Amino acid sequence: MKECFKLFIAFARVSSLTFGGGYAMIPLVERELIKRRGWTTMDEVMDYYTIAQITPGLIGVNLATFVGYKRKGTLGGIFATLGYVVPGATYILLAALFISNFAEIPAVQHAFTGIRIAVGALILDTVIKLAKGVLKNPQAIVIFIIVFALSAIPAGFLPIPKFIKREVVPEDEERFQTIFAKHEGAVSVPAAGIHFSRELLKRFEIKGIERTELTLHLGLGNFRNIDVEDLTKHKTDSEQFIIPDVTAEMINKARAAKSEVCAVGISVLRALESSVSTAGQLNPTNAWTNKFIFPPYEVIVPTSIVTNFHLPMSTMMIMLSAFTGYERLMDIYDLAIKEKYNFGPYGDAMLVL
Repeated sequence: MKECFKLFIAFARVSSLTFGGGYAMIPLVERELIKRRGWTTMDEVMDYYTIAQITPGLIGVNLATFVGYKRKGTLGGIFATLGYVVPGATYILLAALFISNFAEIPAVQHAFTGIRIAVGALILDTVIKLAKGVLKNPQAIVIFIIVFALSAIPAGFLPIPKFIKREVVPEDEERFQTIFAKHEGAVSVPAAGIHFSRELLKRFEIKGIERTELTLHLGLGNFRNIDVEDLTKHKTDSEQFIIPDVTAEMINKARAAKSEVCAVGISVLRALESSVSTAGQLNPTNAWTNKFIFPPYEVIVPTSIVTNFHLPMSTMMIMLSAFTGYERLMDIYDLAIKEKYNFGPYGDAMLVL
């Protein structure tokens, strides 16, 4: 049992000091498990990593299980795995609480930049060690070159609208993204946000216009046409959305003061309306929503909205009509067609008051 506790402590030390995932922890594994305790060798670690890559689970967890099992059987594998998991789970819980409250502070953002640099250095050190240890013969070098070449082939493409009859150009990498983007998860850019620049936000700040942010990960369901006459029978995909405490507090304060609340995009409208109470209070939320808004729904939170000119038969257009009213929306679209405005995700936007 004493050896099992040693396994727990050793992997807890590795997990506690690891930032950047499995490859960044190799220098720590080398120091703690190979040089200090002599439990394994670098060649064995590389073998464990190879197996861990093709089995379910995190690399670090798999490595802990393999080493623990080798030392003390099933019980050793359990203790080593728990030692690796406990600090990581604790860090994640603390980070979730910390980031939600302090992530926007400049000093915190600078700290994260420093951590990313350190992680990059650890990974670079690992790559050098892997290259020295693995590329020992011509066959290994050939395999490495082939795998590297295959990994360099793009796995996807920028999803600009298909009705734009041209190839993706380098400028799209910057233009087809919002300045608010922080978290991966959406299948497409929230179109209304494209129209905002840092210069425009600075002008808002000068005029005393406050802003706050939320997250909603757009899913493919937004791009499926409505093919039912009865809108109550239309099913939408669930999407994750996050409304931080500071956002809910700011919006509730604005509503209590009878101030304007402008939603930038239909996705923001959907998130807000998915988290408002029957008393009209916006609740901080980290959840999923499949709420489909359509007339005669009465919008509660936003008093105005910025949104693109959406395509016919789309869920976005239907949800917008719940805010504007059908007749008013048709008048707006008639004017847009007459003036030759651009429709769709890469098109023009409107402010509806």
